[in-house]
Amino acid sequence: MTPAAHHSTCCRTQRLTKAAFVFYLFDLLILAGEDLRDQPLEVRRKLLQRTVMSRLAEPIRFSETIEASAADLVRALREQGLEGVIAKRRDSLYQAGKRSGAWIKMRVNQGQELVIGGYVPASKNFDSIVFGYYEGKQLLCVARVRNGFTPASREALFKRFRGLDRESSPFQNLPEGGKGRWGEGLTAEDMSKCRWLEPRLVAAIEFAEWTSTNHLRIPSLSRCAKTRTRTGCGAKWRSRRRRMCGRFTLTWDEWRQVADSLGVEDAGNDFADYRPRFNIAPTDQHFIITSEFERRKAQRARWGLVNRSARNNSRASQCINAKAETLEQRATFREAFLQRRCVIPADGFYEWTGPKAKRQPLWIHPGAGGLMLFAGLYEFWYPEKDRPEATFTIVTCAANATIAEIHDRMPVILDERAVENWMNPRDRDPLSLKRLLVPAPADLLAMQPASPLVNSVKNEGPALLDGVIVK
Repeated sequence: MTPAAHHSTCCRTQRLTKAAFVFYLFDLLILAGEDLRDQPLEVRRKLLQRTVMSRLAEPIRFSETIEASAADLVRALREQGLEGVIAKRRDSLYQAGKRSGAWIKMRVNQGQELVIGGYVPASKNFDSIVFGYYEGKQLLCVARVRNGFTPASREALFKRFRGLDRESSPFQNLPEGGKGRWGEGLTAEDMSKCRWLEPRLVAAIEFAEWTSTNHLRIPSLSRCAKTRTRTGCGAKWRSRRRRMCGRFTLTWDEWRQVADSLGVEDAGNDFADYRPRFNIAPTDQHFIITSEFERRKAQRARWGLVNRSARNNSRASQCINAKAETLEQRATFREAFLQRRCVIPADGFYEWTGPKAKRQPLWIHPGAGGLMLFAGLYEFWYPEKDRPEATFTIVTCAANATIAEIHDRMPVILDERAVENWMNPRDRDPLSLKRLLVPAPADLLAMQPASPLVNSVKNEGPALLDGVIVK
């Protein structure tokens, strides 16, 4: 680094400090007039750290080498809600103006099955496909996908469009008023270029994140379409989404154990009647953890969120889950998302597999034991004047690799650092909060068959987990 360059960097540093930026140095190409580009990257970085970094101060930092396997790196990226990583071979030389195989880009995507509702035609088949998902009875457009197709998959998929043509759009939220920050919106002008299809095909889509306008950023095809019947693409599809997460457990014997593990103040008589629960169902009483003046507090709450303006709790069982992707858009959850966030303690939850007539419950729990903390929202409503009741909902996200075998959604399970950020009442930025709402690492959870007694909400007790080995 030349003196002139050093002076220029320091001037920029002063401006960056005020703007709260951090500048990471990754490589060193020239040092004291010596060209280092024919040296391996590892040598250049050692020189950078040894001879240059000691002369610099915040906010300039050295970009550290990460010693980890690919699997561990992906897991860490998911846990921190990061989008991906760019890496370079240690022994690579600097090749100006050339594309080499020394660089690797690794994106950690979310994934979800979505419904095909139309496409933009091209000379041979299609340029892009328009996807959406069902919210109640409405099909909402969330993405126009161009990437992830091979010539063969394009041709095969295009053949499956035959006989599905329709004159009008099947999406209830079109046209949109603008393109959006990432160009994801579908305007009236864009719609004029589309051809519409009956929503009977479903494909798996990978994407970087849900945007604040309920669209997918950087979507691409990950698995080709499969056919669903009209019912399967509508009512059955919606029903499957609503049932996650529908039962959970907290089987620890003593309230004091739970309170100590959570770091909450002893709520005394409020939890004198605490008992282990093996089948917590919608509208049951449980409890939530909130943060007040940087201290954790436990309070009783009923599962199924009811807004304070509600006249009754008739819709509580329909509000046991809240989709992470649309929290700030749904009127039911919007205010609680910004002002009343909590976590819900559990040590497992149930999902089902197999045909409807013979459903097999599975108990899903931390493989290493311990508690899970679900991201949640809470509200107070007044069943009687001057007698408020706390209610809560569990936030769900796209499933990780473990849960995806049986369901496309899972509860958001927060680690300790994410818990602090999620419950921080001063943070009201939707984007920063939603970055916490990512699938848990796939190796965090284990699945074991549970007793069919779980199928009825009337059943309770250790017999529901007979034969399950708990660490």
